[in-house]
Amino acid sequence: MTIDKDYIINDLNSNSTFYDWFIKENTEIIEKLNMLKVFDIQGVNGITAPVATNGVASIGLSGKVDDGISFNGPAYFNGFAAIPNIAVKVPQINSTVGGFTFGTPVRVYYDTDTSTVKYEAARGNDPDQAEVMGVISEITSSYAYVTLIGKIDGDFSEVNTRGIGLTAGWIYFLDPGTTGEITDSEPIATGYVSKPVLMGLTGNSGLVLQMRGNYLNPNIISAGSTGSNTIILACDADLRPKLDIGCFASIYNLTSAEVTKHFNQRKIIETAPSGIQTIIQKPVQITKIINTQYGTRNSYLVPAIASYNLYGYKGGINVFSLSEISNDHGAHIIGLITNITTDGIYYYYTILMNGYSDILPKTLQETNNLYPQSTNICYLHKEYQPSDEISVADNNLQIIMNMLDGPFDLDPYIHQKAGSFYGNKFLIDIKLTDSVDPDLQNSFTQRSISSSSGSNTVNYLINGNFEVWQRDSIGKYTEYTSTGNTIFADMWRRRDGITGDSSTKSYYLTRRTFDEYQTQIESNPNYYLDIKALGLSALGISGTSGGYTASDHLFVGHAVPGAKKFDNQVVKFNFYAKSSIDGYPLNVYFSRHTGNQLLSYDNLGSVNLNTTWNLYSISTSINALENNGIDIDLDNDYCEIGFDLIPSIELANINGLTLGQNLYFSIASASLGIRSVSSTYPDYADQLRYCQQFYYSTYDKDQTIGSQTMSDVTTPVQNTESIFIQPNKSCNLFKWPIRMRTNPSITFYSPYSGISGRAYNKTASTTSVQLDTINTSGTIGYNSQIRNGNNASITGTSTVHGVDVCLSNGFVPYDEVYFHIIADADFTIWGN
Repeated sequence: MTIDKDYIINDLNSNSTFYDWFIKENTEIIEKLNMLKVFDIQGVNGITAPVATNGVASIGLSGKVDDGISFNGPAYFNGFAAIPNIAVKVPQINSTVGGFTFGTPVRVYYDTDTSTVKYEAARGNDPDQAEVMGVISEITSSYAYVTLIGKIDGDFSEVNTRGIGLTAGWIYFLDPGTTGEITDSEPIATGYVSKPVLMGLTGNSGLVLQMRGNYLNPNIISAGSTGSNTIILACDADLRPKLDIGCFASIYNLTSAEVTKHFNQRKIIETAPSGIQTIIQKPVQITKIINTQYGTRNSYLVPAIASYNLYGYKGGINVFSLSEISNDHGAHIIGLITNITTDGIYYYYTILMNGYSDILPKTLQETNNLYPQSTNICYLHKEYQPSDEISVADNNLQIIMNMLDGPFDLDPYIHQKAGSFYGNKFLIDIKLTDSVDPDLQNSFTQRSISSSSGSNTVNYLINGNFEVWQRDSIGKYTEYTSTGNTIFADMWRRRDGITGDSSTKSYYLTRRTFDEYQTQIESNPNYYLDIKALGLSALGISGTSGGYTASDHLFVGHAVPGAKKFDNQVVKFNFYAKSSIDGYPLNVYFSRHTGNQLLSYDNLGSVNLNTTWNLYSISTSINALENNGIDIDLDNDYCEIGFDLIPSIELANINGLTLGQNLYFSIASASLGIRSVSSTYPDYADQLRYCQQFYYSTYDKDQTIGSQTMSDVTTPVQNTESIFIQPNKSCNLFKWPIRMRTNPSITFYSPYSGISGRAYNKTASTTSVQLDTINTSGTIGYNSQIRNGNNASITGTSTVHGVDVCLSNGFVPYDEVYFHIIADADFTIWGN
């Protein structure tokens, strides 16, 4: 017999002998007992092993494994498996290595210099740095766990650019600015990577995302509806046009007679060194596109020029009139020639109609002028000057670099945009930006440029019509009579450089409303500005040769971001103005600033006003800003154009005007452009959105800051902001509608009392009593909790993206608390 784990020891009976007992004891019982190895059972690390009274141990899974567990083969789950995260253990990352903490996005790469695998904190500034392996979910002095996907819990404030935890439902991207951080503002700048890393679940938990990053690369334009469009035209080899790679081309539909008349017999005037002018014939070689005949007409590939001129070319005569060619003309750019091949029978022209091109336009290749001084927009030129020989170099002046040399000085020319630079590449973007007679008749009317109307050029004075006036306490409704530096209408500021105290000055600023049927001012503005400026202490222009000081000037001007914005540009400044007394002058100035420091000041000229509205226009060339030893703060640099009232103040003193007399000046529809200018302005909503980069208010344009803004007894109007108090949470994130210029200073107002630094508790209020949070003591809210209004306040930590609004006291869970907010990120006034 074999004694093993399955052998059963039978009982003895009354007939068993001592020998039977002896055999059973020695052979069965003792041998079976000697096989036992375990005297007690204990379950550990996820295993349970309770022992029943009958001695049977029931070994099972406890549902929780405290230490790691490995599967050497596949693991199968027949039901749902709640897995918190999938992570890898990385000994190379630990708390003794700098740059890593909980929540840090991590990248892994092979270092060819050391032939080792390395781990670094990731950053969204380029594709390599943004290759995120995962996020650190645990870090010790010996190792770190990097979660690849799943839920992680902890304090995210060290890696969140806001310095706070996460917000449920928000997506956090790899920050391009700081290595190892995340941001809720998706990167949009060229060259960065938009890489989602986490989704907020609660303030201290997030879901790690493995989503593809989007490289914001301008050099990649995919094929498809938004990609490049290319055509290939087959042309007769014996009529090859004088067009080469890098030239713009048009298509004309002509008869053979028209080809002879308008191109092969083109005549131009040449002037010899002696001054004698000679009319000579220089044909413009064109080529017929095969298989394009329609009746007696064929399609021909020709050079593209920006001209409606009856003579066609500068200095040319007897070329063609557009009406004779069935309204086909050179301004119809087909595209840029990027390749030419031949099979000996035909020439094949590859023409890029729109999209990204490695081929630069021919003129730019020849001049090596790859970086325009003023603007990266290129326009089709008004000239084309082929010589007798077929030469690539003859295709000069086909496209130009900037507006200053462009076809804008005389009509009838069109403003035909050809494209723009992308770095040292070219983006074909063909648009007709301005034209003359749309009917293309034989005669054209030259536009007057004395008025700013009718132009499609940019007006850089976004609020030149005083439409946006968010600072309502400074002249919006009543005359603002205080002296000193101030910002009044958005983007407008006054710098008070007149010496002396308020007893020696009499000022005001105020917005006036036009009669709705006025006809004197173009673009029909709603408002204009009145300025009073009298100062007994005015001493005149001070300073030394080559310099300028701040004393004794009164400036009223509109700010434009970028101190060097108009370097080497010819600018045109238009404005309407009048004065209450005839014969008083205004100086027009242009200044450049960084922070509160003056970089340069230029007097652009002076105009004499009378008591009726007149349009004034000043054109001038702005020199490049010279280095005077002051470093430019690129986040806080700007230029300013406007009016210096010092000449009028001086003249008023000479004429014996007292401070009590009402000498004032009216300004309307100020506009600034490059070379020419439009007096049109964006819609109010667009103007407001632009201005909100510098100053933001939740008050509507017809509401006064600090006024009561209630729609009924207990409910604020809809343009107030609110916090719904959740348990254990007294802060809420409020995002600006547009990224502000810099971190703003902020002020809160109660919509009920209008008092600054207060918030209104709607839940605590009744139709009988309305309460700010500071007044709520003793009132009872949710779950019978008593509110404490002692020292109740509303505060906020602001960034360019928004503000974390926090309340202290004056509320209980599930209260609705309302507030207004003002955020000021405007440029500092020079001298402040």
